[in-house]
Amino acid sequence: MCGACVYSGIHTRSAGEAGVTLGKAVGRHALRGADRFLDPRGQGA
Repeated sequence: MCGACVYSGIHTRSAGEAGVTLGKAVGRHALRGADRFLDPRGQGA
């Protein structure tokens, strides 16, 4: 998160932390099934 954004009042630190938590969850969800599409043997979807 941009420290300057927090200091200028555009965002709060808790909003930035929530965004990081959400981003990690979205990344895990997206990668959970990615092996189906990235199968090197061509056996994907």
